[in-house]
Amino acid sequence: DSHRDHIADSLITDAVLIPQQIARAETSASMGDRMKSATFIGIMLRNINSYCNGLEKDGLREKEYLNLLRREIRLFRRSFKKWRKSLIGYNKPRETWHFREYLG
Repeated sequence: DSHRDHIADSLITDAVLIPQQIARAETSASMGDRMKSATFIGIMLRNINSYCNGLEKDGLREKEYLNLLRREIRLFRRSFKKWRKSLIGYNKPRETWHFREYLG
């Protein structure tokens, strides 16, 4: 139950919740629910970056892994921002839009 273990557990939890929130937003007809999911995803992305910083400061030796994770989060965030902007323009319940359409 080290500090490092707690950070790693939190990182994994947030990483698992992101696709769940994407699915929730994609299936919701409510603009409010879609925006809440998008906000939650943004918070989780910031958290994951903070967890990387915490693991690095805690002396994690696998810095290559942390740098790879940070890079992937940056790439994901770019797609996420495009997708989040599309939520604002989405107001027809029969239209479908999916996050994977915004992946590069």
